[in-house]
Amino acid sequence: LPPEKAIYILPQADLERPSYFKEVKASLREHLLRNRRMSILRNPALGLYSRVGEPQPDFERRCAAASEDKADREMAKLKDKYAASFNRMKSQLSNADRRVRELDADARQRQQEEIFGGAGDLLSGLLGGRRRSINLGRAASRRSMTVRTQERLRSAEEKKKEKEIELEELENRLAEEISSISDRWKGMAGQIEEIKVPLEKTDIDVEEVGVLWIPVG
Repeated sequence: LPPEKAIYILPQADLERPSYFKEVKASLREHLLRNRRMSILRNPALGLYSRVGEPQPDFERRCAAASEDKADREMAKLKDKYAASFNRMKSQLSNADRRVRELDADARQRQQEEIFGGAGDLLSGLLGGRRRSINLGRAASRRSMTVRTQERLRSAEEKKKEKEIELEELENRLAEEISSISDRWKGMAGQIEEIKVPLEKTDIDVEEVGVLWIPVG
C-alpha cells in the first residue's frame, strides 16, 4: 500500500505512446554501448586474452602453459641443429678412446718385454763391450719401438682430450641456448596487462523496461 498522504507527480514521459518503451530500450542500449567498458587481461607477447569472468590466477596459468608449449617447440628445433655435430663428436671421442686403450696396452706390453729382456742391457752392453753389435741392434730396436709407442700414446691421449673439450664446448653452447629460450618465454608469460574494451551490440540485452512510481511526500 502507498504511504498515507503520498503525493504522486505525473512523469514527463509519454507513457500513452505505444512506441515509448521500445525507444527507451534502444536509448538504454546506445547509452551502455557508448559509456560502459569491460576490463579484461591481455598478454600481447602470447596473443592471449582472458575470458569474461576468468580470475587472474587462472589466466596467468594459461599464459605459463602457452609459453612453455612455445618454448618446447623452439627447443625441439635445437635437436636438428645439434644432432649431427653431437653424434659426430661422440663417434670421434669413442674412436679416440679406443685408440688410447689400444696404444696403452701395446706400450705396457713392450715395457714388460724390455723388463724381461733385461733392463739396462743396451747401455751396459755397449759400455762394457760384452755384447755383439747384432744383439745391441736388437735391443736398440726394441727400445726405439717402445719409445715410439709411448709417443703415439701421448699423441692419442692429447687427441682424446681435444675431443672431450670440443664435446664439452658443444654442450655448453646448447645449455646457453636452452637457458635463453626458457628465460625468454618465461618473461613473455609475465607480460600481462589490463585493458578496457567497449561493449558490442550483441553484449547488451535489455529484457524489460517498466515504470516505478515513487512517492515524493
